[in-house]
Amino acid sequence: VVECEYEADHHIAQYCAQKNRDCEVGQERAFILGGDSDFMVMRDCAYLWLNRGESSDPDYLPALLNGGGADGKLWRRRDTAASLGLSEFNFREFCIMLGNDYTNIYKWSDFDAIGGKTIPQTGSGEARTAALLEAFITAAGGRGGTDLVLVSSSTNPDLQYAIDFSRAMYE
Repeated sequence: VVECEYEADHHIAQYCAQKNRDCEVGQERAFILGGDSDFMVMRDCAYLWLNRGESSDPDYLPALLNGGGADGKLWRRRDTAASLGLSEFNFREFCIMLGNDYTNIYKWSDFDAIGGKTIPQTGSGEARTAALLEAFITAAGGRGGTDLVLVSSSTNPDLQYAIDFSRAMYE
């Protein structure tokens, strides 16, 4: 078990991906246990979400594992993408725009339109997320479509840097 005081997602994910490369679903050799949704987007990572909350108790991991504090689902990027009707590529782009450690400080209005659609800036988070997913599905050519949808920002170079950095981190 490794607990880091800094952003180590990429290094942890690389280790897991290296161990799982060329493994069939269910045959993975390495798993990530954590509370950071970025791991759901990392390539070749099998991820078990732990509902740690804000606990600083050093005994939290045994208690979670013994007490059912994990959600019980093993998350994989390819499966999650398919369940949403997206390719892995477009799922990665969707998650970058949805917000991660590097892009969540920006507003959706800072991103270029997705498939010519402007995403609503107001309304509930669920409604806005559903609108964003629908824009991605439409731009990709429908559910399961393979047309590539690239997230970008032609007006904000800092956001574009964050987008490019996120792409590299997720691969």
